[in-house]
Amino acid sequence: MKFSGKNIREFFFRAVEDGEPDAYFCNKCKGRYKSPKGYTNLTNHVHKCYGNGWEARLQEHLEKHCEDQKIMKADGTIKESTVSQSVMNSFYTSNNKELRAHQWIKWLAMRNMPLVEIENELTRSMVKIEPFTAKTIRKYIIATAKETEKAIAAELKEAGKITLLMDGWTCDGASTHYIAIFAGYQHPKTKEYNEVLMALSPTLDEDDLGADAHIALFEQTLELYQIPKEDVACIIGDNCSTNKAISTR
Repeated sequence: MKFSGKNIREFFFRAVEDGEPDAYFCNKCKGRYKSPKGYTNLTNHVHKCYGNGWEARLQEHLEKHCEDQKIMKADGTIKESTVSQSVMNSFYTSNNKELRAHQWIKWLAMRNMPLVEIENELTRSMVKIEPFTAKTIRKYIIATAKETEKAIAAELKEAGKITLLMDGWTCDGASTHYIAIFAGYQHPKTKEYNEVLMALSPTLDEDDLGADAHIALFEQTLELYQIPKEDVACIIGDNCSTNKAISTR
């Protein structure tokens, strides 16, 4: 199969709604790109966004999911408007590079290992997953965290009122003090009670463990998820003087 410039524009992009000519959003990364002279810029972006070999992966994907085989022209190119958006959506979410990143992130997180473990020669020799560098997997972790925050924020916004649940933890009583902040809420669709971790972090000033430092962390967390303080119904914590002061203030 051959993918023309028009195929690439149709499959991977959507036009900017404000009517700006030759401007498009990438359906995968949501970036905004202009291609005033043909499809060169869009094609170059697809190579960067999907990695080398995307043509072969897309061809395999289309052959697997398109029952209608009348999608090719006589010259071997793909006809426009013959592939459903749902088929393309499933291709966006099944990219091999992202799957590799997911597997490595899961491996590192579930086993509580440092990022440099991904560069360990013994680990690489025993794991079948194609490796990344520690620098690259860090970028994927940060990007994954941002996407997770968006999903949590959308669900909490739909839920409306929430409770904040908090607790602190210091390993061996001598290292950094971490504060876990959960949101408790009624799931907007199932109506069941849910809890989700919003943050696990030291205070903004690690030497300050007082009520004001906790409040500053709460406010930053609420701002991160775009939750107004008016939507917080109550704060739940253990019975200590700091938590009482937080509630009062």
